[in-house]
Amino acid sequence: MDTTRITLTVPESAAVGDSIEITAAVENVSDRAITLYLRGREPTFDIQVTNDTGRIVWRRLQDEIIPAVLRVATLDPGARITSTFTWNLRAQNGDALRADTYQMSAHLLLETGRSSSAPIVFRVRARDASTEHTDS
Repeated sequence: MDTTRITLTVPESAAVGDSIEITAAVENVSDRAITLYLRGREPTFDIQVTNDTGRIVWRRLQDEIIPAVLRVATLDPGARITSTFTWNLRAQNGDALRADTYQMSAHLLLETGRSSSAPIVFRVRARDASTEHTDS
């Protein structure tokens, strides 16, 4: 039986050029306290976004250096550790994502590897010209 569950919370969709808030969490789903051996000073979640062909278009930790620090965290039954990030809906190369459907998943880096969320579908929609304002 798995003792943890990794979850990812994002809006269902956002317009091209927007920024979104991403919340990743690890929860103890067992009936006893567990100990996690986490990499980094804070719980380190990598967020991965893929397009409809499965190609990675963005990774939160791409080219990042993770401190060689081991953090020990004890989670009581039902307890959660969460981290929240802002993403500007840009691909790894800096280009704005085009309107399309993407899959997103969270990966918690542990001493012995990683634990991952189920992928969720996220949609980037075209910006509605009627809601944009211009100064006249």
